[in-house]
Amino acid sequence: MAELESDLSFLAEDPVAQTTNAIPWKLLVVDDEPEVHLITKMVLQGYQFEGRGLQILEARSAAEAKTVLMAHFDVAVVLLDVVMETDHSGLDLVKWIREELHNSLVRIILRTGQPGAAPEKQVIIEYEINDYKAKTELTSIKLFTALTSAIRAWRDLKTIKRSKEGFQKIIHASAELFSARAFGHFIEGVLTQLTSLLYFDDESMYLKSEGLALQSKSNEFRVIAATGAFQAYSGISIEDFPDQELKGLIKQTISQRESQFNGNYYLGYFPHEDSHQHLLVLKTSEPIKSVDQEIIQLFSTNVSVALENVNLNQKIESTQKEIIFTLGEVLESRSKETGNHVRRVAAFSYLLAKRAGATESEAQMLRLASPMHDVGKIGVPDAILNKPTALSEDELKEMRKHTLIGYEILRYGGSGILQMAASVALTHHERWDGQGYPNGLKGEGIPLGGRITAIADVFDALCHRRVYKKAWAPKEAWTYLRDNAGTLFDPRLIDLFWEEKEAAEAILRTMSD
Repeated sequence: MAELESDLSFLAEDPVAQTTNAIPWKLLVVDDEPEVHLITKMVLQGYQFEGRGLQILEARSAAEAKTVLMAHFDVAVVLLDVVMETDHSGLDLVKWIREELHNSLVRIILRTGQPGAAPEKQVIIEYEINDYKAKTELTSIKLFTALTSAIRAWRDLKTIKRSKEGFQKIIHASAELFSARAFGHFIEGVLTQLTSLLYFDDESMYLKSEGLALQSKSNEFRVIAATGAFQAYSGISIEDFPDQELKGLIKQTISQRESQFNGNYYLGYFPHEDSHQHLLVLKTSEPIKSVDQEIIQLFSTNVSVALENVNLNQKIESTQKEIIFTLGEVLESRSKETGNHVRRVAAFSYLLAKRAGATESEAQMLRLASPMHDVGKIGVPDAILNKPTALSEDELKEMRKHTLIGYEILRYGGSGILQMAASVALTHHERWDGQGYPNGLKGEGIPLGGRITAIADVFDALCHRRVYKKAWAPKEAWTYLRDNAGTLFDPRLIDLFWEEKEAAEAILRTMSD
């Protein structure tokens, strides 16, 4: 102890001043001797490594140490006495740290005043410790060396763990990004995943961050999504940004046409073939470290590919929509009915599906599928299709085949839209009371898409002229629907549609013939 105190006195006369506000490294001293705590703090006064000081936590027993370690998950090094409550308290604590706390990163330096109680060779082999020192040999310079080596090892292990976790998050996040279809959801997902990738290496805490997504339109960049404090920027042009530093960085990135890291900022630049440009901005509360930069760059590569995928999907879906509506219009034109009928049926179906509790994606799918409800009429002769008087029994049988024909046309489609369209084509003439066709389905045995489309189709047909009838006033059409709730139509859906009366009649006006 005299040797340690002598060496301590020398170091204490020339402390290194702490000149940084960076988060300190954490050292836990576990020893039942008060003098050891006092001396350790004096020896390590002014300790600095990589611009960070040292926070010394204390425990006078293994039980106290457990409490401290559970509260401070970011302890880098433990200086641990062997003999405390019992002759093997320290060794038991080592096992608890590794096997029950599952902390494999913290570096454990065993120091003992009674080496004979815990022989070094046996302890090194049997326990997961990282160094073994007798208290008498742990002079100030040796303590400094041992502590610095342990902190460096902990830092490197944290970096490896951080990289592994980051790459795992990239795999998970990228899978979600590639499953996105709607551009708005995609961009929001990118910001969410990007901000969640980052957290402090040393504390395993999420790094406070906020993000922006911008898109160019007519040579102007405008915010299309924002998180955190940046939410106030939603919808504005970069010219209106109050933060001049951020405004300058964004303009620099656009001018250079490449991504960049700048202190606390990441600015990701994503150009596209259609001349649109996208920019992702991430601002963190601390400078972005090299390991996080590598993770962000890798994630951004996936973002770029996923963005192209979303754009391609949107083009494909747009083409599919046009084909669906065009085919529906051609079929309606063949039966001398208004081409806007299919668009109104689509709008009514979407409105009612949302009101009935469908998700956005489900409602959108029905909106695209419902225009195909009468596709089977392609197989019905013109003479029957356009007959201005009542159909004979045989003609009626022929007309009713259009549900089966439509189903056969659409049933082999691989997409969800075509599968739903097949179901709608087959079931939109089924009745709630079971008296419909072709299969006499009843009540909720009729698929929801078929029940909704039946209401949308009949309502629009009643409100517009047909070869066999004049247009009804909307008031008369509503009366018909409500009078036939529980027989022709699902009564719950009729009630829900009635609650959307104003929206439905607005569709009639805006999509008039």
